Amino acid sequence: MKYIIDLIKGLLIGVANIIPGISGGTFALILGIYERLINAIGNIDIEFVKELFSRRILTALKGIDFWFLVRIFLGAIISIVLLSRVIEYFLEQQHDSTYAFFIGLIIPSIAVPWKMMQRRKTPEYIWFMAGVIFLLALSIGFGHLNDQKLEIKAEAELLTAVDIHSAWQLIFAALSGALAISAMILPGISGSFVMLLLGQYKNMVTAINNRDLIFIAALGIGMALGIIMFTRLLNMLLKKFHSQTIAFLIGLMIASLYTLWPFKKVIEQGGELYHTSVNIMPEPGSNLWISLLSFAVGFFIVWIFLKTEKSINRES
Repeated sequence: MKYIIDLIKGLLIGVANIIPGISGGTFALILGIYERLINAIGNIDIEFVKELFSRRILTALKGIDFWFLVRIFLGAIISIVLLSRVIEYFLEQQHDSTYAFFIGLIIPSIAVPWKMMQRRKTPEYIWFMAGVIFLLALSIGFGHLNDQKLEIKAEAELLTAVDIHSAWQLIFAALSGALAISAMILPGISGSFVMLLLGQYKNMVTAINNRDLIFIAALGIGMALGIIMFTRLLNMLLKKFHSQTIAFLIGLMIASLYTLWPFKKVIEQGGELYHTSVNIMPEPGSNLWISLLSFAVGFFIVWIFLKTEKSINRES
């Protein structure tokens, strides 16, 4: 029975991680498996590899709580695969309202890392501004390049193929995967949120739906490296520079609102309409009202979730 419960917990964590703004780490905390999950991941180290190569496989697997990790990750993968097609539909067919919903999810979730900060002094505000500037520069720079490609390329299918499968994009996908999987150790930051920040969220969802093994493999390699390497780095930063690290992450969250602004300049290319990275003011009409409603729904979902988490923590 406990195996089924672990699988269900994995399903819930997967649901959280595919929706930007809802943290799988927070879900793990609420479900009572956060410390066990982090300890298991943290035990994947050189000693673990040595155990494997010395053929003490069962001892090595026991050291990382292997079957527990399998149940959790299996549940997460199942929910991600089942939900990805739904998410892709809304990203393509309901662009403005979907991104408004994402912003609604993200704004109240900022309260989680804010409360995690142990102090709020000048160094923390400096790192907060560094996070804001870093992501804005990255978003504007990549956005400008993508807009130029949209204007130059005549065929949308060619654009997609070149963008996703170029050597640079595959390397960037691997890096994004490493950062996203590392986000699991931080309640308040979801893996899909990191993918969204880095402009890889739609590529990830599309690749899952289309069974794009090349892109998925690059993403998977990055995630594997992230679990082994970046998680340890982030743990070290949180231990030595806890508040500064959290402040930097909050800066990323705030700056992402610029990138996620739902209302973008639209251009036509090859008979298809594409949203550029250029933010515009919304025009009055049904689209604006639907977007505002979507924002309110997203905000309310996270607000209820945080209230429930607070109640559970108070009782425990």
